Amino acid sequence: MKKQFISQPIALLSGWLLVIPSLYFILSALLNYEFGIPGLWSSIESIFEKPGNKQLGLNINLLILFGPLVAILINLTQVMNVAFKKDVSSFNLEVELKRYSSNWMVIAAGSLCLASLFLYLLGENFNC
Repeated sequence: MKKQFISQPIALLSGWLLVIPSLYFILSALLNYEFGIPGLWSSIESIFEKPGNKQLGLNINLLILFGPLVAILINLTQVMNVAFKKDVSSFNLEVELKRYSSNWMVIAAGSLCLASLFLYLLGENFNC
């Protein structure tokens, strides 16, 4: 068995730390703008709307966009093994997925974040 790049608990913790800000942003924006419940949004509203926080805003936006992507990539290395084997007459690709792993929850949460950001991008920019 090959040595992993990062241990499973570290990958899980770093994945959640990268996904949680994006999940919080999406949930609070959805509750505020679609359902009129400003409770969660009011705590982060100053970051995005006050001119004094514009330097911080760029970093937060990058974390919201690329955090889930990095979390998915880190946790995929924990649950997936890919092996390439080449013979004289054939080329074999073996993919092994671990079934019961808590890393799948981070991958699912990151995928949900990226999918909702992509759907927002489509809905906001392509009004037909």
